[in-house]
Parts: sequence; C-alpha cells; structure tokens
Amino acid sequence: LFSGGFFKEHRMSGSRQEDFQATWRYENWIYHYELSKFTVLDYFKHCELFYDTTCNNEVVAQQGGNLEQIKKMEGIYYQTDLKTSERDEHYFAIRKLLREKTPSGTFKDKLLALYYVVGEGPGKGIVYAVPDLHSVMNYNYTTALFYAQNAFKEIRERVQFNRGKHYTWDHSEQKESQPSEPPNPGKKSSSVQQDDSKARKTKKRHKTRDPRVAALVQDALLTTLRDPVDLERIQAMRQKRAAQAAAAEAAQ
Repeated sequence: LFSGGFFKEHRMSGSRQEDFQATWRYENWIYHYELSKFTVLDYFKHCELFYDTTCNNEVVAQQGGNLEQIKKMEGIYYQTDLKTSERDEHYFAIRKLLREKTPSGTFKDKLLALYYVVGEGPGKGIVYAVPDLHSVMNYNYTTALFYAQNAFKEIRERVQFNRGKHYTWDHSEQKESQPSEPPNPGKKSSSVQQDDSKARKTKKRHKTRDPRVAALVQDALLTTLRDPVDLERIQAMRQKRAAQAAAAEAAQ
C-alpha cells in the first residue's frame, strides 16, 4: 500500500495509542469538493483528531508564503505522498514529519506518524492512523497471551485426581457459553487477573467458552491423552471443528 521505504530508516513515535483505533470523516467537504492527491492535504487540515494546527504548514499559510518555505524551516509539517496514490488511486497517504537541523547545517526529516485516506467507495474520505511496528507486535502478543492464559486456566480446572485412577481429565460439557475478548492494548486491563480470583473463590469449572480457547484446550488434551476412547473423542471434535470452519468459509 505504501511506498518509499517509510519504515526502513525511521520508526514512528509520538502517536497516541487511541489514535490507532479512531477514524475521522468530513462528509460536508466530500459532498462539495473533489478529493484527489492534490486536495487531500487541504481535506486533512480539517481533521482535529490528527492534524496539529501549530505545524509549519499553518505557519506558512497564515503568512501567505509559499509551501516551499517549509523545506527551510525546523519543526513539524505534513506532506502528501504522491507515489502511494499513483500505485493505488483508491488511497492517499499523508506523512507527519519532524524536520531537524543537523550540526553540519543540513536538514533531516524524522517520521512521526503516517495516515491514509480512502479515496473511493462507501468509505471515501475516512482517515486512519497507521500503527507502528511496535504497536502491531504488542497487540498480537497481548492477544495471543490472553487466549493462551485462558486455555491453560481451563486445562488446569479439568484435571481430576483419583487414588484409583490417579490423574484424569474432566470432559464434561460447559453449561454456559460466553465469548471472551482480549484486553485492549495500551490500556491497563486486569480482566485475566479478575477471572483467576473469581475462579478461586467460586470454584466453578469452565465458565468461559471461546472457540479460540476451546481449540487450544482440545489440542493440548490431544497431545497428553493416552486412553484410546479419549483420543477418538478429541479427534472427532477436531474434525467437527474443521468442518464447521470450512463451511463458514465457503458461505462467505
């Protein structure tokens, strides 16, 4: 989608975490004006969510100067990436840059944030903030850890000990079905700790049943079971789950 190697030498910083979950659109502007690679920056200037009104673009505009003056100024400024729209006319990209002067007297740009604007279709004019690599990895790691913790918690609750049979697995079906959601990255969450404390106090088994957690639990049980009957039951459950997933994909 984006060109120019934005992420090769610069790592985006300074963007708020909640910006990655927010979008903006100015319907009145879209109705009266044409959105193109030449006008998208003027459209973006109305975005109070992402646009910094103290940037050099505004300083030059208020002074009635030429935008070429920005190249000689230090500070934050916005720039349209024309190569992105040339590759895909349905999208526009806007870079938020910090221009700093080096000891040698030359200027160096640092990428602070990157935004893209939908140029066609029902979502025309919607502005998104592109998350940096750190935020993407943090979200994926947090989500994976959340479901893994839920799966291990359910496995722990399924263990039963009998003096005659020693340790066995509890294969009873859950009575309640409530989807679980991973914590929101960037915001302090204690959902997993709260679930653990409730489990210890109430001693209820298998309170949460999320398909992703169930898949982890079944795979873990399959690798530890030795009873042929149990193995056959788990294999049947896996085949049923795979068939349901294939049917859902075919329906889409």
